[in-house]
Amino acid sequence: MKYCSKCRANKADVEFNKTKNNNRGLTSWCKSCIKSYDMSKNYAPIYVGTKICQTCKVEIPATEFYVNKRCKDGLEQRCKACSKLRKENNNYRRKYGITLKDYELMAKNQNNTCAICNRSHPGTRIKRFHVDHNHITGIVRGLLCENCNRALGQFQDNPVFLKAAIIYLEGNNDNNN
Repeated sequence: MKYCSKCRANKADVEFNKTKNNNRGLTSWCKSCIKSYDMSKNYAPIYVGTKICQTCKVEIPATEFYVNKRCKDGLEQRCKACSKLRKENNNYRRKYGITLKDYELMAKNQNNTCAICNRSHPGTRIKRFHVDHNHITGIVRGLLCENCNRALGQFQDNPVFLKAAIIYLEGNNDNNN
Protein backbone atom coordinates (compact mmCIF):
# COMPACT_ATOMS: atom_id res chain seq x y z
CA MET A 1 0.00 0.00 0.00
CA LYS A 2 1.11 3.52 -0.81
CA TYR A 3 -0.31 6.95 0.05
CA CYS A 4 -1.29 9.24 -2.89
CA SER A 5 -0.38 12.82 -2.03
CA LYS A 6 -2.93 14.19 -4.51
CA CYS A 7 -6.16 12.37 -3.58
CA ARG A 8 -4.89 11.57 -0.04
CA ALA A 9 -5.83 7.90 -0.20
CA ASN A 10 -3.94 4.68 0.45
CA LYS A 11 -3.82 2.57 -2.71
CA ALA A 12 -2.14 -0.60 -3.95
CA ASP A 13 1.35 -0.21 -5.45
CA VAL A 14 0.08 -1.28 -8.89
CA GLU A 15 -1.98 1.92 -9.03
CA PHE A 16 1.20 4.04 -9.17
CA ASN A 17 3.60 4.59 -12.06
CA LYS A 18 7.24 3.53 -11.75
CA THR A 19 9.95 6.17 -11.40
CA LYS A 20 13.65 6.38 -10.58
CA ASN A 21 13.24 9.66 -8.70
CA ASN A 22 12.72 8.21 -5.22
CA ASN A 23 13.71 5.26 -3.02
CA ARG A 24 10.56 3.24 -3.43
CA GLY A 25 10.48 3.58 -7.22
CA LEU A 26 6.87 4.81 -7.44
CA THR A 27 5.38 8.22 -8.26
CA SER A 28 3.83 10.26 -5.45
CA TRP A 29 0.49 10.58 -7.31
CA CYS A 30 -1.58 7.57 -8.37
CA LYS A 31 -2.28 6.89 -12.07
CA SER A 32 -5.85 8.20 -11.91
CA CYS A 33 -4.77 11.50 -10.32
CA ILE A 34 -2.06 11.96 -12.95
CA LYS A 35 -4.58 11.27 -15.72
CA SER A 36 -7.17 13.71 -14.32
CA TYR A 37 -4.47 16.38 -13.91
CA ASP A 38 -3.28 15.94 -17.50
CA MET A 39 -6.87 16.21 -18.77
CA SER A 40 -7.44 19.42 -16.81
CA LYS A 41 -4.47 21.26 -18.33
CA ASN A 42 -5.34 24.15 -20.59
CA TYR A 43 -3.61 23.26 -23.80
CA ALA A 44 -3.06 26.13 -26.21
CA PRO A 45 -5.93 26.33 -28.66
CA ILE A 46 -5.29 26.10 -32.38
CA TYR A 47 -5.81 29.59 -33.76
CA VAL A 48 -7.59 30.13 -37.05
CA GLY A 49 -8.28 33.29 -38.97
CA THR A 50 -6.10 36.36 -39.37
CA LYS A 51 -4.66 39.12 -37.22
CA ILE A 52 -3.04 42.49 -37.92
CA CYS A 53 0.57 42.82 -36.79
CA GLN A 54 1.10 45.94 -34.64
CA THR A 55 4.52 46.56 -36.19
CA CYS A 56 4.15 45.92 -39.93
CA LYS A 57 0.38 46.66 -39.99
CA VAL A 58 -0.26 43.68 -42.30
CA GLU A 59 -3.11 41.22 -41.85
CA ILE A 60 -1.61 37.73 -41.77
CA PRO A 61 -2.72 34.25 -40.62
CA ALA A 62 -2.96 33.79 -36.85
CA THR A 63 -0.50 30.89 -37.08
CA GLU A 64 2.22 33.48 -37.86
CA PHE A 65 2.01 34.86 -34.31
CA TYR A 66 3.56 33.42 -31.15
CA VAL A 67 1.17 32.30 -28.39
CA ASN A 68 0.96 34.63 -25.39
CA LYS A 69 -1.62 33.79 -22.73
CA ARG A 70 -1.35 37.29 -21.22
CA CYS A 71 -2.82 38.90 -24.35
CA LYS A 72 -6.61 39.04 -24.74
CA ASP A 73 -6.70 36.94 -27.90
CA GLY A 74 -3.89 34.64 -26.72
CA LEU A 75 -1.44 35.79 -29.40
CA GLU A 76 1.51 38.20 -29.44
CA GLN A 77 0.96 41.67 -30.90
CA ARG A 78 3.80 41.27 -33.41
CA CYS A 79 4.08 38.59 -36.08
CA LYS A 80 6.96 36.10 -35.86
CA ALA A 81 8.98 37.94 -38.52
CA CYS A 82 8.66 41.31 -36.75
CA SER A 83 9.42 39.69 -33.38
CA LYS A 84 12.61 38.19 -34.84
CA LEU A 85 13.71 41.56 -36.26
CA ARG A 86 12.97 43.30 -32.95
CA LYS A 87 14.99 40.70 -31.04
CA GLU A 88 17.88 41.02 -33.49
CA ASN A 89 17.79 44.82 -33.24
CA ASN A 90 17.83 44.65 -29.43
CA ASN A 91 20.80 42.24 -29.53
CA TYR A 92 22.83 44.59 -31.76
CA ARG A 93 21.95 47.56 -29.55
CA ARG A 94 22.83 45.70 -26.34
CA LYS A 95 26.06 44.10 -27.57
CA TYR A 96 27.52 46.74 -29.89
CA GLY A 97 25.52 49.96 -29.42
CA ILE A 98 24.22 49.91 -33.01
CA THR A 99 20.80 49.28 -34.50
CA LEU A 100 19.82 46.85 -37.22
CA LYS A 101 19.64 49.83 -39.62
CA ASP A 102 23.24 50.74 -38.69
CA TYR A 103 24.26 47.14 -39.43
CA GLU A 104 22.51 47.20 -42.81
CA LEU A 105 24.12 50.55 -43.68
CA MET A 106 27.57 49.15 -42.79
CA ALA A 107 26.89 46.09 -44.96
CA LYS A 108 25.82 48.33 -47.85
CA ASN A 109 28.96 50.49 -47.47
CA GLN A 110 31.07 47.30 -47.60
CA ASN A 111 29.15 46.08 -50.70
CA ASN A 112 27.76 43.22 -48.59
CA THR A 113 31.22 41.68 -48.34
CA CYS A 114 33.74 40.98 -45.59
CA ALA A 115 35.87 44.03 -44.70
CA ILE A 116 39.07 41.93 -44.88
CA CYS A 117 38.75 39.26 -47.60
CA ASN A 118 35.82 40.73 -49.61
CA ARG A 119 33.99 37.39 -49.46
CA SER A 120 30.27 37.83 -50.11
CA HIS A 121 29.23 34.79 -48.05
CA PRO A 122 29.42 35.31 -44.26
CA GLY A 123 30.19 31.69 -43.41
CA THR A 124 28.76 28.25 -42.89
CA ARG A 125 27.14 28.59 -39.44
CA ILE A 126 25.60 32.03 -39.71
CA LYS A 127 23.55 34.01 -42.20
CA ARG A 128 24.92 37.43 -41.28
CA PHE A 129 28.40 38.91 -41.07
CA HIS A 130 29.98 39.22 -37.63
CA VAL A 131 30.18 42.71 -36.11
CA ASP A 132 33.88 43.28 -35.50
CA HIS A 133 34.60 45.57 -32.58
CA ASN A 134 37.46 46.58 -30.33
CA HIS A 135 37.06 44.49 -27.20
CA ILE A 136 38.61 47.18 -25.01
CA THR A 137 36.83 50.31 -26.26
CA GLY A 138 33.75 48.63 -27.75
CA ILE A 139 34.06 50.67 -30.97
CA VAL A 140 32.66 48.86 -34.01
CA ARG A 141 35.24 48.46 -36.79
CA GLY A 142 33.30 46.68 -39.53
CA LEU A 143 31.63 43.47 -40.63
CA LEU A 144 33.63 40.27 -41.09
CA CYS A 145 32.99 36.79 -42.43
CA GLU A 146 33.23 33.89 -40.02
CA ASN A 147 36.79 32.94 -41.03
CA CYS A 148 38.24 36.46 -40.73
CA ASN A 149 36.46 37.05 -37.43
CA ARG A 150 37.89 33.81 -36.03
CA ALA A 151 41.37 34.63 -37.35
CA LEU A 152 41.39 38.02 -35.60
CA GLY A 153 40.17 36.32 -32.44
CA GLN A 154 42.93 33.71 -32.61
CA PHE A 155 45.51 36.49 -32.96
CA GLN A 156 43.85 38.26 -30.00
CA ASP A 157 43.32 41.42 -32.13
CA ASN A 158 47.05 42.04 -31.71
CA PRO A 159 48.76 43.74 -34.72
CA VAL A 160 52.17 42.47 -33.55
CA PHE A 161 51.01 38.85 -33.85
CA LEU A 162 49.43 39.55 -37.24
CA LYS A 163 52.63 41.19 -38.56
CA ALA A 164 54.67 38.24 -37.30
CA ALA A 165 52.29 35.88 -39.13
CA ILE A 166 52.70 37.91 -42.36
CA ILE A 167 56.51 37.80 -42.07
CA TYR A 168 56.32 34.07 -41.39
CA LEU A 169 54.10 33.44 -44.43
CA GLU A 170 56.20 35.62 -46.73
CA GLY A 171 59.41 33.91 -45.58
CA ASN A 172 58.05 30.38 -46.07
CA ASN A 173 56.09 30.84 -49.29
CA ASP A 174 57.30 28.43 -51.97
CA ASN A 175 55.84 30.67 -54.70
CA ASN A 176 58.03 33.74 -53.96
CA ASN A 177 58.81 35.87 -56.99
